[in-house]
Amino acid sequence: MSSLFSRKLNRFDASALTIIGLLIAATVITILSGDHVGVVVSDFSPSEVGASTSPVFIRFSQTMNRNSVLTHFQIQPSVVGTFDWRGTVLSFRPTEPLHPQTHYTITLQSGIEAESGRKLLEDFSFSFTVRNPHLTYLTPADNSAPANIWVTTLAEPIEKHQLTFSPSGITSLSASADGTQIAFAEQNGTSGLADIKLLDVSTGGIVQVTNCLDNRCENPAWSPSGNFVAYERIDFNSDFAKLQLPLSPARVWLADLTVSPPQTSQLFPDAQTLGYGPNWSANGKRLTVYDRGLPGVRIFDFGSRIQITLPSHYGVSGVLSPDGNQIILPEVAQDVMGTHSHLHIIDLATRKAIPLSTPTDLVDEQKAAWRPDGKAIVIARRDLTGDSFGNQLYLVDTATLQTRPLKMDANALNEFFYWSPDGSQIVIQRSVQDRFTTSPPGVWVYTLQTDTLTEVAANAFSPRWVP
Repeated sequence: MSSLFSRKLNRFDASALTIIGLLIAATVITILSGDHVGVVVSDFSPSEVGASTSPVFIRFSQTMNRNSVLTHFQIQPSVVGTFDWRGTVLSFRPTEPLHPQTHYTITLQSGIEAESGRKLLEDFSFSFTVRNPHLTYLTPADNSAPANIWVTTLAEPIEKHQLTFSPSGITSLSASADGTQIAFAEQNGTSGLADIKLLDVSTGGIVQVTNCLDNRCENPAWSPSGNFVAYERIDFNSDFAKLQLPLSPARVWLADLTVSPPQTSQLFPDAQTLGYGPNWSANGKRLTVYDRGLPGVRIFDFGSRIQITLPSHYGVSGVLSPDGNQIILPEVAQDVMGTHSHLHIIDLATRKAIPLSTPTDLVDEQKAAWRPDGKAIVIARRDLTGDSFGNQLYLVDTATLQTRPLKMDANALNEFFYWSPDGSQIVIQRSVQDRFTTSPPGVWVYTLQTDTLTEVAANAFSPRWVP
């Protein structure tokens, strides 16, 4: 009996030892093969086609030695930019927009190390071509039907496509920096309420961001990073109808798109802080709004979390320079010609203001836009000495302040204008005005190199570039 038990035990021991040996061998093989595999790039973008403002994203299979990665990173043609990390994902953001129709190649050279000591054993490369930017706008502008979003190419032949089919109408929009999405405000019927939604340009899918049941949420402004959408919110106070409370003044809110579903909150810690007209600096570090309670401009710095305030009675939030260190604001002057305004460039560190014109200049200036490289500004200026009913566009060199006119048309009213990502073109919301009438606005594009002005869409408004 004991002999039989012993033989069975020995057989069991032998089997167990065999299994253990196989497990040890498998472990050794796994370790050795892992060393041969090394670090792996598990994902990257852009792939094949990218926007002129597209950041480069690279995901690694494990936590990396960051200095090692940066010293082994190459982009051709050479591009200046900034690096950032989020876990195992590296992002590279070009300082200036990439050139359309240019082919870029990203190379990670072998030898990159992870914190574990493993390395990238072979060079890893991927490439993409920068597409030409498109334009998006709202139409019709004459209220003959609910306004909806359209997109158009600029290359011949021009192709136009309707992207939304809202029965109640779209009031405002903003395109993401990478050109993949459009944030827009859609009216909720005829109640005056509105919500912020996101449109996927390629698929047409729409996601609702806000739930403004007793509010009007509109005028979205997408952050350059793509992580946030700032917007205005006006509360209707329907819960206090018996008290006959008026609508609340506008406040600026932020939608955080890094979480799902997006989370919304007020921009400023003090819930009583007012604001409208959110406008980002191109580097995404600062956001400016106009606060009627000051009255003046309130600038929020996302790095330091501090607020900068500038007194102003004009009622606009101003335009931040690409680096966020300066702002253009109009100031009101009064003389024999009546009340008119003059633009100033204000240094936010020193508060020094440089006028683009003086009160003795008989002109009226209200709007401006920085070129993406910060080396020039386009402004709208109206001559008060003649019979002009419109305003003209002028190009201002920010280093010398030398000014030259662009296309001149005495009755053209250039209402809103924005630079293309590469700074070669300006899209304009433009109408014609005389003593008695103003035509419905249209969307036009001015090309600096050829000094040409081209109509893109009639009876349209609120144009934006889609990189």
